[in-house]
Amino acid sequence: MKFNLKKGLIAQAQNYSATGNSWPVRVIPDLNDIEDTTLLPLYPNFFYAFNFTYAPNDTVWVLCSDDYETGFILGRDQPPTSGIPVDTEMSQIQDLETTLGVSNSSASDITILRFSNASFHFENSVTGTSGIIYNTGASTIFGSDGSWLFKPTTASDANKGGFSVQGDSQGSVTIQGRVQSETWSSENKVVKGSSAERVGEKVLKSDQGVLLSASGKMSLISGTQDIGVTGDRQALIVGKDSEAIGTGKEVNVATGEYKITVAVGGITLQSSAPLSLTSATAINITAPLVKTPAGFVAPTGSGGLCGLPFCLFTGAPQTGNVLTGV
Repeated sequence: MKFNLKKGLIAQAQNYSATGNSWPVRVIPDLNDIEDTTLLPLYPNFFYAFNFTYAPNDTVWVLCSDDYETGFILGRDQPPTSGIPVDTEMSQIQDLETTLGVSNSSASDITILRFSNASFHFENSVTGTSGIIYNTGASTIFGSDGSWLFKPTTASDANKGGFSVQGDSQGSVTIQGRVQSETWSSENKVVKGSSAERVGEKVLKSDQGVLLSASGKMSLISGTQDIGVTGDRQALIVGKDSEAIGTGKEVNVATGEYKITVAVGGITLQSSAPLSLTSATAINITAPLVKTPAGFVAPTGSGGLCGLPFCLFTGAPQTGNVLTGV
């Protein structure tokens, strides 16, 4: 069968069905007199592997028979001498590359494939990078090293600049972006090796509770630390609790009592400076025996010679360093 190379005009939307996928084409100028578009021939794309779509009034190249009954669409046409300018596309490509930190491409290295005015695909024959730019402003670049750089729609000022995902041959993945927001019904994360996180400020909120569990050592290091608990606080330490404080410690109890209870063992208060106990009312000591380490217990004031430290007749001490409860 003989086919002729002609120009055509897409007359209306795609005629898609389970048995066919074609467009009504007005071969120009041969079929300009046919006003009823239902009488125009239906042509599919020429290549099986490409199912391009077109818009009404798109001008295309077609191969058709002499009677126009059989034909194929080769693709959209362009001027035969100069071609359609690519200045706009190149400007968009270079702006995207600048935004995402990629070296600017030269027009001589770029292949452009347009998709019905909705987007266009580009590929750099020198660097091997490729990408897609949508008419919404959203764009993607795929690097020859496996990296993936993404810029969302220009209407999204909150995410201006986009984000990038890059991997290397060792299996490492690097993600960079401005704002990250995730919503999950549940999350289970397993890190087999070490994990490091560096943030400017981190806020952790939970409607129920937060559990930090470690079978080994857990270290918390910070320049300053503020802990606010709006309810009760309970700490359970199975082993030994030890604190090393550099310049001092102060505990203020607004209301209620401050109580220390040792079930088994003792309490030692040791100070290199004087130790002061102050009470607005009284200091009560309840013990069967109170012992002072040095000096003498002051006399009670009863008896004529009670003020003497030793008895004049026997030499026995009349003062001591032990207080015995009665």
